[in-house]
Formats: sequence, C-alpha cells, structure tokens
Amino acid sequence: MLNEIQTAIDFIVSYLKNFKPEQLEAFKENLNILLKDKYFSHWDDTNPLKGSAYRSISINDGRIDHLILIAAYLAGMDVSECFPNDLIIWVDPSNVCYRQGSDYSSICTIYKGNQRVQPKTYNHNNSKMNTRHGSSSKSSHIPKTRSSLSSEILVH
Repeated sequence: MLNEIQTAIDFIVSYLKNFKPEQLEAFKENLNILLKDKYFSHWDDTNPLKGSAYRSISINDGRIDHLILIAAYLAGMDVSECFPNDLIIWVDPSNVCYRQGSDYSSICTIYKGNQRVQPKTYNHNNSKMNTRHGSSSKSSHIPKTRSSLSSEILVH
C-alpha cells in the first residue's frame, strides 16, 4: 500500500508547479497521511479490484478531490488551477493507473507489481497550470499527524 500511495502522490505532485519546496513536502506528507487513513480498511491484496472506486482520486469537471484540497490547504497552497479538468487516478494493490479526459481507451499504468512503470509521455503544459507562488497566511508547514490533521480539518 505504501508504494502505491507514494507513486500516486508523486504523480499528483508532477502537476504542481511554482510552489516552494517546503510547501510541496508538507503537501506530500499530509496527502500521504490522508490516503493511508482512507485506504487502511479498504485494501485487500487478495482482491485488488475490491474497493477500487473508493480508492480513486478524481478531478471531475474541474472539481478537485477533497483529500488533495485538504492536503493543499494545510500546506498553504492554492491548487485550484493546477490540474486538468478531468483526471482520475486508481490506487489499487500492485497497480496505480490514471486517465486524463474521458477517453477510457487511454488509461496509463504508472505502477505495476512492485515497480514503477514509465507511462506514455504526457505533456502537463496542455493543462491549465497555476502560475502563483503559493503564498498563504499559514505560518507552519510542518507535516501533521493523523490526529492533528483531523483536529485541524474539524476546526476549518
């Protein structure tokens, strides 16, 4: 589960340009915690497709997955213009793949078995990218624990 989550996070971060390195690190660590917490009871190595829809990370008609938004908020980032309009990432045991757009024939695998796979080359420049530098009034970009993330989410 850890390798699959890390692969998905690295793929998501490939869309995030013009942010400070400490913001990206905080984002990655926060998203890692959120995804592990979400997937913990929905991961079955013996039946990888069970729960696949639940584990998907989606951006649909420009609506960004809430876990990406939470991780970005906690890292002091505005990611509202960083992703293409339609992107879905499936994070399954021993398999991570994605589809951009609505063409189901163009699903690309980025993790298979126990190793990363070099996907077809995709030019992120074709999507709307954020040109801001990600400033925020949040003073701390220290990675959170599950309990502090939950508390901070409830407060906001």
